[in-house]
Order: sequence, then C-alpha cells, then structure tokens
Amino acid sequence: SGPGFDPAAAAAAAAAENNNAAEGRAVQQRMRFFASAAFIGTMSVLISIMPMFGVDRPGMLCSSAVAAAMVGSLGLEKTFGREIAFVNGYRMLDHMARPDLRAVTFLFYTDQPAQYEDGPHLDPFFYAAVMGVVARGAALAGVVSYRQFLGDWSFRSVFRLVAVLSFCFNVGALPVYLRLFKRSRFLDMGFILCEEAVRVVVKHLSDIPGTVL
Repeated sequence: SGPGFDPAAAAAAAAAENNNAAEGRAVQQRMRFFASAAFIGTMSVLISIMPMFGVDRPGMLCSSAVAAAMVGSLGLEKTFGREIAFVNGYRMLDHMARPDLRAVTFLFYTDQPAQYEDGPHLDPFFYAAVMGVVARGAALAGVVSYRQFLGDWSFRSVFRLVAVLSFCFNVGALPVYLRLFKRSRFLDMGFILCEEAVRVVVKHLSDIPGTVL
C-alpha cells in the first residue's frame, strides 16, 4: 500500500460497487420477470377471447398456446435460470395436455333423465355443496400428504408419481362414466365422491412444486 492509502475507504468503495452491481442485476431480473409474465398473461387472454371473434380452429389455438408456452419458458430461463424454467415449462405443457372437463362433468352429473337417461341425475345443489366439501377436504389432504411424505422428494420424482397417479385415477373413474354401478345408488355415489376426491388430491400434488418454486 502506498502513502495515503486508506484500507477502510477502499473496502467501503468496493462494497458500494458490489451493492450497485447487485441492485442492477436485481432490477434487470425484475424487468425480465415482468416482461415474461406480461407476455404469458397477454397471450392467455388473447387465446381465450379468440373464439369470441370467430376464430374457432382448435389447431390454431393449440399452436398459439404452444408458441406462447415456449416463448414464456425462454423468458423464465433468462429470469430464474434453467432449473426453475424447466420445471415451469413442464408444468405448462402438462396443463396444456390435460383437457379441462369440469364443465362437461357438471352436465354429466346433473342432467335430468330426459336429457341423459343413464346419468347420476344429481341435484345441482348437492353437486355444488357436497362435492365442494369433498373437494376442499381432498385439497387439504393433498397439501398434508405432500408435506408429510413428499417434502424430501425431487420435483422430477414428484411429477413421475403424479403421472402414475393420474393414469390410475383416470382408469379408476371409468366405472363412473361407463355407469357400471348405476343399479346400485350406494356404489355409484361412492365412486363419484372418490373420483372427485382423488382428482383434487392429484391436482394439488402436481401444483404444489410450482407453488414452492
């Protein structure tokens, strides 16, 4: 060190420079995150309202959704790194590959005999109230199960388990939709309630890793 050199001042200057660099990186990261979130949100809204303007081509809508997911995943990679981007990219593709049948299921369960003779013919109030209670209880069970049994698992292992459980759930729901137990009201209702409970548990096991991230 030469004459007039102040180690404390040099250390303070270096610390200030590091802090400024860290703040600059944080600002850039927040801007990239905002841009990625804005892009994904805007594309989601546009794809959702396209049928309202006469664009009712499933192939075009699917291609637009895939393109939006890919570009959004690239933005996530630039913002959070490859590990988090890959997990969120997988979750995007997973949700896109699963058709949402809740509206159709509601009609299946609540249609009257004149509309669908073999249906369960549930009362809409029963469907909303009782099935809602079952769904909330199953959601809590899914969260507790994840914390109790899967908290130490890697995300890849959790997603593999969810894929297996989803397959088993879909196969197990066949008796409900094929009306195999329509002659036994007790068995029929039991399978309907179990189907709803397992569906919600599997959904939460799939969504919790993304929430953790």
